[in-house]
Amino acid sequence: MQHNFIRNLLDLKGVIVKKVRYKKNFVKIHIELPVREQTCPHCKAKTTKIKDYRTQIIKDIPIRFKTTLLSYRKRRYQCKECGKTFYMKNVFLLTKHYFRLFLTKESKKNNKSNRIHCR
Repeated sequence: MQHNFIRNLLDLKGVIVKKVRYKKNFVKIHIELPVREQTCPHCKAKTTKIKDYRTQIIKDIPIRFKTTLLSYRKRRYQCKECGKTFYMKNVFLLTKHYFRLFLTKESKKNNKSNRIHCR
């Protein structure tokens, strides 16, 4: 129940919330995407073979004046045809250098981007 609330609060459609940890100065939300068949970007073959995982920390907007961190369990696939590896594309983050931002209803109407580049 709580995980559905967090997913809706942060607008994380299609994301699995595994765990939420509340610390003194921050909230850490552990997330991952469901396993799906992926297309190899090199040879265009379909694969479901998972090679490994790595964790990526993403800073999100604050919740109750605490820093919010998304601990994203990033999945890497290996193509069965060409043997090359690639990461699964995600819907909520463009690259690790972007912060997620919420869109207001007006900015959605104006088709403004919901991500900003952070240097």
